[in-house]
Amino acid sequence: MATRRIKLFEEFQNELSQEIADYLKKVQIFSSLQFQDAELEIGDDMRGYWKDFYDENDFNKIDKKLPLLFWRNPERSQNLYKKGDLPPKNLVYNTPLGFDPGKVDLAKKVQKQGVDWYPRSVFDKADVDQLRFPIIAKKDDSYQSKGVEKIDTKKDLGNRNFDLYQECVPIENEYRVMSFKGNNDPTIRAFGIWLRSPNNGKSKSLRINEGEQKSKFVWTPVDMKSFEHWDQVKPIVKTIYEIYPNLNILGSDIAVDGDGKVWCIEHNETPGLVGNAAIRMYKYIFEDCFGKKMSPAFLGHLKGKGRKYFNLYKDYDYVEIPDKDLDQMTDLDAEIIF
Repeated sequence: MATRRIKLFEEFQNELSQEIADYLKKVQIFSSLQFQDAELEIGDDMRGYWKDFYDENDFNKIDKKLPLLFWRNPERSQNLYKKGDLPPKNLVYNTPLGFDPGKVDLAKKVQKQGVDWYPRSVFDKADVDQLRFPIIAKKDDSYQSKGVEKIDTKKDLGNRNFDLYQECVPIENEYRVMSFKGNNDPTIRAFGIWLRSPNNGKSKSLRINEGEQKSKFVWTPVDMKSFEHWDQVKPIVKTIYEIYPNLNILGSDIAVDGDGKVWCIEHNETPGLVGNAAIRMYKYIFEDCFGKKMSPAFLGHLKGKGRKYFNLYKDYDYVEIPDKDLDQMTDLDAEIIF
């Protein structure tokens, strides 16, 4: 009897391994992002799941029958998009054409629409008198606080020039909302939200300049069901997807002021692999492209992988994982539908 049980278990394990193998390498990713720390480990581990490409000469390896995700510098993506022999348009995700990750493009477009969730902005230094000081001055390609300064008076601005000038918003909390919109199913699904808090005791937000010192923030996952600002966040995310219809994966950086009003800080089409984001990206693209749900067995396997990824962050100080069961954060079916 014991021998029979062992044989049945071995047969089950073989069947499970084969079922898992059937779901692997069904999504391709073209990326040259330089991940760090835990994200580097996650990116390396995900090579066992997706097919990854990095250089222009890799395009001859692309399978034109499988979905392809662009996850890299937009300018290089556009160049490679025009040169490569790619899958059909409906199989390409985060198509780099028609998307501008800079600060100015989104600011001009949403201000033209008259939205109330984007700070009042001007784009020429000569027009800063139209704004109420203090203001935030930004370079179009600023990131992680570099190229961003808080200016208290016009005199403080001096002879410096920036690409974007905005009225300063008094921020209480900042969040990154991760979302997905398919090519075949355009439903917007938020699959993760993270609180971003300064850990250096200086800045209250990414909007505060810290010179040459790179701002450091702690990322803390938030229970999506308990997040109380969805009614204000949804119109922001929807509008960004409408402005950039080729975008499928979006990291929306939003801020909440002291009165509970939600503001848009910026948009990001490559928001990083924090937590189980890489797994969710794979799952959503697979299901959207092939029109079928992943099997419970494979989802269980991925959930275990997600727990492993979250545990990686315990050795790094920029992610704070609450000391509780990870099931809530690694649930691959948890989402907010827009």
